Amino acid sequence: MLHSDQGVQYKSNKYKILLCRYEAMQSMSRRGNYLDNSPMGRVFRRFKSKWLAKGGYGDFSHAVRDIKQ
Repeated sequence: MLHSDQGVQYKSNKYKILLCRYEAMQSMSRRGNYLDNSPMGRVFRRFKSKWLAKGGYGDFSHAVRDIKQ
């Protein structure tokens, strides 16, 4: 899932095609409502503080493995 505001770059067809290519779902804030970003911000703060390895990951496959657990 990819969360963004309603910027023109996030609404373009090229961007939507790119999301489909990587099988990503799009989530967008309501127009003019910055509070919509708060829940996603909380998710990513928790991800970075609790789930992400302290020293980072050497490669993508290790990150995917840990996230799926």
